[in-house]
Amino acid sequence: MPGEPLRPRRRPCPLPTPPRGAALTDDSWKATRSRARSEAEERLLGLIRAAQLPAPETNVRVGRYEVDFLWRGRNLVVEVDGFAFHSSRDAFERDRERDASLIAQGLRVIRLTWRQIVDRPEATIALIARALGP
Repeated sequence: MPGEPLRPRRRPCPLPTPPRGAALTDDSWKATRSRARSEAEERLLGLIRAAQLPAPETNVRVGRYEVDFLWRGRNLVVEVDGFAFHSSRDAFERDRERDASLIAQGLRVIRLTWRQIVDRPEATIALIARALGP
């Protein structure tokens, strides 16, 4: 709902969000990686880590939706869309409704596909880095 504060469904990732470029320990990343629910999410987390970007919260509740990745302090959501679950008309409509709701809450939403993550990893990370800002 508009104006509703961001609330994690699960306990937020226990990591502080380091400044861009700061390295996280292997133990910190294990906690984040354990919440990924697909190979695409795992791969994207690996790219984020390799680029030394701040660690996101993973699979957390925002309003009535659960989002794949959330950078709470940066108002950024990244959704990983697999073709198997996002290719029908109903899924397309749900995704648009979800995006509109998240945007109305002041969040920016980036949707990524398996091919973007696997075939164009540098461009994918550059997009996320730009969205996270300095």
